[in-house]
Amino acid sequence: MGLPMDEQDDLYANYWRKIEETLGADSYDEVFDEFLRNWLTVINAPTTIVARDVYRLFKRYVVDSGYDKPGQMADLLKEIRRYARHYACITADACDDKELRVLLARIHALDVSVVNPLLMSFFEDYVGDSLPHDDFVSMLRTTESYLFRRSVCDVATNSLNKFFASVIARLNTVRDDGGNLREAFEAILLGEEGTARRMPSDVEFERALSTRDCYAFKRSFYLLTTLENSWHAKDPLDFSEGTFSTEHIMPKNALNSVEWREVLGDDCERVYDELLNTLGNLTLTAYNPELSDAPFAEKKAHFKGGFDQDYLVISKELHDLDVWDENSIRARAMRLAERALNVWPFPELSADVVASYKPIKKETRAMKSMTFRAVSVIAQIVPGTELVASEGDRVVAATVTDDYGIRIFNGDVLNSPSRAATRVKGLLTGKYVAVNGWKYWRVGENGPSLFDVRAKCLTEVANPDLKSLFWDGFYDYCGERQDFVSAYSDPSGRAENNGWYATFGLRRRGIHATAYFAQRDSWVGVNLWITELALYEGLAARREKVESLLADLGGKIFWREPSEKTRELVVRLDANLASEHWGELYAWLVSGLLRMRAVAGLLDEI
Repeated sequence: MGLPMDEQDDLYANYWRKIEETLGADSYDEVFDEFLRNWLTVINAPTTIVARDVYRLFKRYVVDSGYDKPGQMADLLKEIRRYARHYACITADACDDKELRVLLARIHALDVSVVNPLLMSFFEDYVGDSLPHDDFVSMLRTTESYLFRRSVCDVATNSLNKFFASVIARLNTVRDDGGNLREAFEAILLGEEGTARRMPSDVEFERALSTRDCYAFKRSFYLLTTLENSWHAKDPLDFSEGTFSTEHIMPKNALNSVEWREVLGDDCERVYDELLNTLGNLTLTAYNPELSDAPFAEKKAHFKGGFDQDYLVISKELHDLDVWDENSIRARAMRLAERALNVWPFPELSADVVASYKPIKKETRAMKSMTFRAVSVIAQIVPGTELVASEGDRVVAATVTDDYGIRIFNGDVLNSPSRAATRVKGLLTGKYVAVNGWKYWRVGENGPSLFDVRAKCLTEVANPDLKSLFWDGFYDYCGERQDFVSAYSDPSGRAENNGWYATFGLRRRGIHATAYFAQRDSWVGVNLWITELALYEGLAARREKVESLLADLGGKIFWREPSEKTRELVVRLDANLASEHWGELYAWLVSGLLRMRAVAGLLDEI
């Protein structure tokens, strides 16, 4: 709005209006905010973006990238328009490539919108020639498998937004290093085995499909139609018009029918209860009212929609059956579940490849929280210091400013090494390429990388924010532990914690659990903090049983009464609190908190 009117008109006509049209002129007002938040999530990965921060982060990105400079606004709008095309392909069936369009429509049907930033990042790499078409297709198939397997196995999705943002950041690093994005993506997913972010195995997926209630399942129609279309890969059937619905082969009212009771046998009630809504007993039909509750032979022979005339492959095996009983239902469930393993496949990578993509150490998270200003002050990188990087045969130089910004060769000043490196890449290549600036820049022509300087700062200097770094890493660690999430919920979205303890609710009045990080005295601990005397006395009366539950934690157990109103049961572990030991401390604290929850469960006996 600060530009001359004729330039405003030109930018609107040539760029902004095209963005509106790309997102859908009729629905633009409804989708633009969500599109912008998703785009900023890609830009700021691994940080997740909440709605209230969109404007602030958008403005910061514009300034840091130099788009507020004269003549640069068109480049910003080009970037937004490019991402708008990605978003429309993902959410509005706007992709020209038929193979991509079908896969994206299937992912969209799963209704897991937190995956959209990840898909946008895939598209950006694809149009930027960093991702071959076949690899892009493979990654979309893997994404669909990951989401659907988790849905079938009822794995909680509350931490996926942070996870997908972290995947974007990790894939950015792989791309910048010239690595294989498809392999990296599969390895990252497989590397989450045993956590809340895992991809269910073939065994878990097949078992859940064969036994769960698939009729009440939110994605039952998607399940059946996608299975059907797996036999029509080149020319998938269109099930979007609402003609077809889910049909029970053994009907809902089977127990009211003499014929069905005879077919199901003496144990017909058990067979009915166990198998009515399972995958083996469900199919698709356009003639649900006509087939209704009829005996199996009549359903087969019906002139409208009868199974004998049905052209759907998912019902084909019913043509040759005369009896629909327990054995038939279970056998069909197994066959369809086996088919599903191919439709929603599990990536095949060796353990060594998966391990090669795992983050080396948890403490790198603490390193990332140290700002360039902090590193400069600690390492005495004074204003005027030259930062140097190599771009092919070219040497690129930048200068540290008086307020610890980084001035690059075109005069732009950026406030972080990564933004400065990304801006340099953009100026030299004409493309947006995310760069890890800490590894990109060196201090002087032959000096150490900023990454090494930052690592040295962390080990040599007592960081005043060490507690917040510790808790930030701990919350993320907890979010990766399915046992912790099930017991306490996912804390990974909590606000910054500068204190020496963190509390966790037990969904019980008068008692909660606490984790401690006592930096000054070098110990960590867990406790139950109790404000109701009767609860404390109830645990004390079971002291032997309580202490047996806590014994193998390895710490010292204390029963304390700090005041008349509060009492606590504490396990304290003296430990080395240096950042390289944080991974071990996180594991101990989680074990301790889970054990404290078990101790609190003894109160149910009172």
